[in-house]
Amino acid sequence: IVSALYGFKGTEKLVVYAAGGATPEEIIVAEYATVDDAIAAFSAFEARVTSQEKIFDTYNPEYRPLLNGMYLKQLGKYVVYCVSSSNADIAGIVDAAFNV
Repeated sequence: IVSALYGFKGTEKLVVYAAGGATPEEIIVAEYATVDDAIAAFSAFEARVTSQEKIFDTYNPEYRPLLNGMYLKQLGKYVVYCVSSSNADIAGIVDAAFNV
């Protein structure tokens, strides 16, 4: 259901933690079968960023800056997407977890 709702296809595993929708804060970790699958799926995550930017340009625009500097990376067969009030801290934590 989550894959269809977010438009992420072909995931082996998908975990989403999201705010109630009033803010763009969310963490998404998607695992794919192969690195090539993760690379191919990355554009769906970029589309999520674009969509969220458009929404928060007018809806609760005070939260729009959270999308600046948000964490989005393809790491091997994983794609990690994170929007938080601590984007720099998240980058350090995720990069360390993936030995980047």
